[in-house]
Amino acid sequence: MEAGLKHHRSSITHLSDDSLHLIFEKLDTKLDRESFGLTCHHFLDIQNSSLKCLKIDSMGCPPLSGFTNKGIYYIASGCPLLSLISLSFCKITDIGLKKLSKSCKYLKEVDLFACSKITDSGIQSLNQNCRQLRTLNIGMCDKITGAGFQGCSPKLACLKAYSCVLSSTGITEMLSGGGLEYLNFGRITCIGDNGLAAIGAGFARNLKILDFNKCDFVTDDVVLSISKGCPLLQEWNLSHCGYIGLLVALGDGCERLLVVSMKYCPQAFASGKNSFITQKKGRKILEKEVMSIIPHWAFARWP
Repeated sequence: MEAGLKHHRSSITHLSDDSLHLIFEKLDTKLDRESFGLTCHHFLDIQNSSLKCLKIDSMGCPPLSGFTNKGIYYIASGCPLLSLISLSFCKITDIGLKKLSKSCKYLKEVDLFACSKITDSGIQSLNQNCRQLRTLNIGMCDKITGAGFQGCSPKLACLKAYSCVLSSTGITEMLSGGGLEYLNFGRITCIGDNGLAAIGAGFARNLKILDFNKCDFVTDDVVLSISKGCPLLQEWNLSHCGYIGLLVALGDGCERLLVVSMKYCPQAFASGKNSFITQKKGRKILEKEVMSIIPHWAFARWP
């Protein structure tokens, strides 16, 4: 009997990869997960392939030593279950982003802040391959005009495009999915015609938070259009929008709008501000500096 049992002895290392993945998912603490990966090379592969969140920040790296496409290839091949990744200030190109989007199709949040080599081509691949994408930061990516958002997923709910150079057509494409709840267009530059009025044309009816800080070509016509087309809007940052004078329309169209930030809006008269506030209980206008509105539900809390 004992002799027969010897032939059936096994250890955890003999389990299938699926079983090891299940065990890894049950580990609660960071220490336990790191210890799992130190057991052997195979366990390390299981740990890496189970990785769902990854933050890489090249801001502090010396010139030419930042994270590049080569690093992306390793991530893409080894972390297929990745759902969140931060690549701010990295030197990746469209080629690297395409590889990542094709291999990591479960991505839900991607931070590309100041990835200056990314263009509309890379964004198009991201939108086509990662249909669960919910949150995207392309702030200070000055080669992105917005054209790559054509046919984007309705699951895209949070988009930060601070200081981007966008075309009027690109702005329309950014809204095409119809699911945006948070939109940051702070300090953007618009190529050609002012495309901001498209926000109020029915594509952004789910919008709750809108940030136009230092967007100095916002006009009363834009405000009027958005007030009619965004009935769920709750908070709006209009700080440093120097050409706005019309405020009554805000209250008429956006019944749920409670907070408007208006630091340095010299053409907005006090009477208009008072009219907006008195239209509904709980409304307020903030005249202090509000650089950016970032709701707690828009972006992941990185450790």
